[in-house]
Amino acid sequence: MTKTVMERVLKVPNSFRRLDSTSVDAQRIHGISPDLLDILLDLGLPHKGASEAARFDRLDLENISVALRLPSKHWLAMRMWPRHLTRPRTEEESVCKIHVSWRCPELGHEGVCSFSASPQLQTVSGDCARDIPDAGSLEIEVPLEDDEYVFGDPFHVVADAARTLTYHRISPELARDDGFLTETLLADCRSATRHLIRIADSTGFEARPASGYFVGTPFPTVHNWLELKQEERWVAADPFFLTTLRRWGLVDEEKWPTNSSPRKIFWRLGSSDSMPAPLVLHRGVRPALTSLMRVSRTRHPG
Repeated sequence: MTKTVMERVLKVPNSFRRLDSTSVDAQRIHGISPDLLDILLDLGLPHKGASEAARFDRLDLENISVALRLPSKHWLAMRMWPRHLTRPRTEEESVCKIHVSWRCPELGHEGVCSFSASPQLQTVSGDCARDIPDAGSLEIEVPLEDDEYVFGDPFHVVADAARTLTYHRISPELARDDGFLTETLLADCRSATRHLIRIADSTGFEARPASGYFVGTPFPTVHNWLELKQEERWVAADPFFLTTLRRWGLVDEEKWPTNSSPRKIFWRLGSSDSMPAPLVLHRGVRPALTSLMRVSRTRHPG
């Protein structure tokens, strides 16, 4: 398995790597032990320097960690998703409460910090985010995509195309390189969305991208998916994400069929095949460092 994962990692061109993570980062953040790191180096893990001075690419380390199910912060958080995903959709609200906190992105700058809600955050939160404190947090209720919809033929062509892809974290620049996906069949949610829109268009669907958050428990994650025009409305579709979750053992096909619209898990912020716009701005221009946590509770019948 380790060799297979490394073969996948080595398909990424070196020009897209940033070698700035240490061996301490590899173990502390990504759960890669020193012994495993030695094995990975023997298999050709890209790096610069040697011994304690060695530097690695963060995305390489994250991809290895997730693929090998190592006890990384990222994978441990993902293992909590089934707490939300395994519940019946009828027991979930179509709105979700999110705790948003922020801090300065450029410590040591001259003058004082000032923060403002981005237009996207103001749109979803209204008066709640009109005047936000210069340091702090707020809770907002956000709407979730909630179409109970099953796609008919020829959607199976789109779903089949999604199954040929393997999830792999890549840089924004590489996500825009359609040739990389075609050659390697490696994709993240951005590049997979672009690819599947082309497939959907070729089969007669009217398709467009969407960007926002997957509101998993406990931490929402930036995400992209596609939308298909059905019966005069746009409906979320994401066979790539559902296939990936199933491969990771987090959901099963019966509860999350790839031909159905994912309900009550997406917070939509716009129509884009890149990451969603920032929620909080520092001095009105630069994105603030933000963290999100899902705090809503499940509604039980009766």
